[in-house]
Amino acid sequence: MVKSKFSLFIYLQCLFVAGIIFFGIYFFLHPELKWKASNSSSIIVFILLTLVFLSFYKMTRLAYIIKIGDRILSIKGVFINKIIYSSDIRSINLFSKEGFMWSFGFFTTISVRIELETGKRIIIADPFYRNISQIKKSLSENFNEKINPPKILKEQPTTGTIPENDPEKFAGNPYTSYNGIVIVGWPIFILVLFIFIKRPLAPPDIFFPVGVILLYLGCGNQLHYFLISNQHLTVKNHVFPWVNKSYNLADIVEANFETPPNKRSKSLRITTRDFRTKVFTAGSLREKHWTQLREKLESLSINFVG
Repeated sequence: MVKSKFSLFIYLQCLFVAGIIFFGIYFFLHPELKWKASNSSSIIVFILLTLVFLSFYKMTRLAYIIKIGDRILSIKGVFINKIIYSSDIRSINLFSKEGFMWSFGFFTTISVRIELETGKRIIIADPFYRNISQIKKSLSENFNEKINPPKILKEQPTTGTIPENDPEKFAGNPYTSYNGIVIVGWPIFILVLFIFIKRPLAPPDIFFPVGVILLYLGCGNQLHYFLISNQHLTVKNHVFPWVNKSYNLADIVEANFETPPNKRSKSLRITTRDFRTKVFTAGSLREKHWTQLREKLESLSINFVG
C-alpha cells in the first residue's frame, strides 16, 4: 500500500493562506483599525481575501490523500471521496502537462492524468507530493495495462561503446538576467548607501548582509545551466560552484519546460526511469536557448512533454 505525502509547497501555501486570513480578520475586527481604515483600503483587503479564498478553494480541489493498493485506487479530498477499481479507469498518463489556473497563480507542470470510464478526470500534480515517484511507480505496477502512452516505460537503447562527445552548453549571460542583476546590484546598493550615510554601524545593520545572503541563495537557485553530450545531461549553476548533477540520457524518460509557482524563471523538469523528478530553474537562458535545448533533447530521443 502506497500513501501520498504532501510536499513542502502545500504546507507553505496553507500557512500563507492562514496568515492572510488572520490579517483580514484582525483588520476588520480591530476596534481602531475598523473605523480608521479608509473605504479604499477595506475594499483592497476584501479583494485580497477573496482571491486567497479562491486560490485555497482551487488547491483543495487538487490536493488529495491518495492510497494505492492491489489494483485499487483511493482518492480523498475536501470535495471527493472515491474508491476507483481498475475497471473504472480508461487510461493513465503519468506525464501529462497540465495548467493550474488560480492555484496560487497560473502555472503549468507535469501531472498524472487519470481518465475514468465515466469521462471524468483526476489530476495529480507532481509538485504537490514529495513521494510522487512512489505514486507513479505504484500506478504503473498496479494498472500497467492502463498506462498511456506505454512507450515511455520501455528501455531506451544504450550507447554501448560509442565514445562520449564534447558537451554542448545551454546557458545565457547570468549577470544580465533578472536574478543576476539582483545578486550583483543589491550588495552594490548597500555598499554605496553606507558610503554616503557616513555613520557608525548599528546593530540593526546586521540585517543588510543577511538580506544579501538570502537574495544570493534565492536568486542563485534560479541560475542553473545545462551541458549535454550524446550520453549525459549535466546540470550546473552560474553562482553555486558546488552544483554538478549528471544524468545518464538512457535514464531520462521525460523532459518538460515549466514555470514553477511563485518563481519568475523558466525551468527544466527532468523525470528519470524510477519516476524521480527534479526541477532546475534556469533564469539566464533566453527564449532562443530554450528552443535550442528542446531541439537538442528531442534529437537525443528524449520524450518531451507539451
